[in-house]
Amino acid sequence: MFSKVEVFGEVPLARFGHTITQVSKSKVILFGGATGDTGKYIITGDTYGLDLINNKWSKLEVSGIAPSPRAAHASCSVDSL
Repeated sequence: MFSKVEVFGEVPLARFGHTITQVSKSKVILFGGATGDTGKYIITGDTYGLDLINNKWSKLEVSGIAPSPRAAHASCSVDSL
């Protein structure tokens, strides 16, 4: 059963085609996707983190060369190689 959770902080816009990847027991990362409506949308390259303990979103600034904006992609978290 699902329940609605109130979130705080820099909440990302509604989107589709994004990825959300769990990177620890208490944090997930949202990347990319498209905002807008079918046929009239913008592909994004923004990155957000959600603290699952405090239900707080924050927009993350990447360093170095950021991935290009994308939607309908995949992601995963790897502990070590």
